[in-house]
Amino acid sequence: MSDTHILRPLYFDPLQSWLNSFSLPDGYQPYDPNFATELTTKLKTMGTASSDLPQGNQAISQAFGLGWWKYDPAEAGKLLNSVGMKKNAQGFYALPNGSVWQPELVIPGDWNKVMNRIGFSIADSWHKAGINVNVRQVDNGEFTTVQNTNSKLTMELNWNSCVFNANYMNSWRNIQPENLKPANSTDAITGNTFRWNDPTAFSLIKASNQMDVTSPQFIANGQAISKQFIKDMAYINIMNIPTTIPTNSYYWKNFPKQDNYYSAPYTWWSSAKMIVLHVQPTGQK
Repeated sequence: MSDTHILRPLYFDPLQSWLNSFSLPDGYQPYDPNFATELTTKLKTMGTASSDLPQGNQAISQAFGLGWWKYDPAEAGKLLNSVGMKKNAQGFYALPNGSVWQPELVIPGDWNKVMNRIGFSIADSWHKAGINVNVRQVDNGEFTTVQNTNSKLTMELNWNSCVFNANYMNSWRNIQPENLKPANSTDAITGNTFRWNDPTAFSLIKASNQMDVTSPQFIANGQAISKQFIKDMAYINIMNIPTTIPTNSYYWKNFPKQDNYYSAPYTWWSSAKMIVLHVQPTGQK
């Protein structure tokens, strides 16, 4: 779910109190509501000019979000220790049987440079914390195969169908038990790419499918589903990617812009049909 000016008052602001009190079974509270302010301070200490940074709490929140999960390797270590995983002499976490834990993280190759860089950054952080992760960058075809085949997937850095407006059903409708397959299945999955098995979420999504998307109960269900995502750690949303769309108005004008937002500016979505209907010739040759 993207933190937009439409969705923040519906799904983000109402959950702040719940997030601040949310705790893991050992009592640890992982949510950091001060992340945006701390990031701004950090950027200043790294030499970023104040004039290049958002000013004031509201602007900082709009730029860097309402909060984030704490970076705490020590707490992560406690959680790993609680299931019998401890660091060996080389500083890497080992499984209870003593063998080194070496999970595989599949990331896009340079056909997606943003996600490629993020993947290596995540792996570097994990490696420093003692997780001997193996990063495997693959081409687009293999990436999709891993994404849709349980037996090929350990972990994958992926992008998902984001919720952009109040109606979350277009993105979450297929989170249902019939779309789950065994872990060793070689059959391609046809939905629920989260591999998320949560009866509460299933019930909420099914009920929401019969509701008016503007009704208070529909919004409340969306908030409840978001809580289940967090409690189950079903998915970690890393960021909202700002897509820059350049246009050239020499031959054609009236492209969607911030002050003329009649359509999403994406040429690869169905919104392109709306753009084609609205652009106008300039008469330039």
